[in-house]
Amino acid sequence: MEFFLIGQDRRYKNPPVLYDFVQRFYPNLFCPEECRRIPDKNVVYAQSERPLDFLDVISGPVCLVSETVKRVLQAYDDTIVFKMFFILNTLADEGAPYYAPVLPKLDCIRQEGRGREASLAIDCKKTGRSYVCRDGGDAFRNRLIVNLDVAESLLRRDLKGIAYQRLEGKRWRNI
Repeated sequence: MEFFLIGQDRRYKNPPVLYDFVQRFYPNLFCPEECRRIPDKNVVYAQSERPLDFLDVISGPVCLVSETVKRVLQAYDDTIVFKMFFILNTLADEGAPYYAPVLPKLDCIRQEGRGREASLAIDCKKTGRSYVCRDGGDAFRNRLIVNLDVAESLLRRDLKGIAYQRLEGKRWRNI
């Protein structure tokens, strides 16, 4: 199976930056075992005098996705729990709803090689037949891992601000 790491496209200069998010919603709560401690609907704040770029994927303290991305993910895995976060820009009077997917943490990505030759590899044995998952390591916790079917479905839509990175599928031994 082919997998892709998706996250926020860093070329956009004014995405929402959430204030006091980590103090209110600790990122480790976004797993199936702890998600009951997060309310289903929340308001979070951004403060920018310029209009914000409301992207379809925001890699902030946690990964947040737009309504369109949420519908695509649900089409492939209807067991995913989503917590709603309305991002309100208090200085420019604008806002948009986003959703945080609550996914189990898998230790499935490793970096292979160094420098320019470095690539990311995914352990296909650990992901199983999952269409959507996330890595348990801190380096990739703000991004989602999706298989080729989900990535193609996302690409067919007119989405804004998603960066895709192909992962090499491998099986490795635990050392």
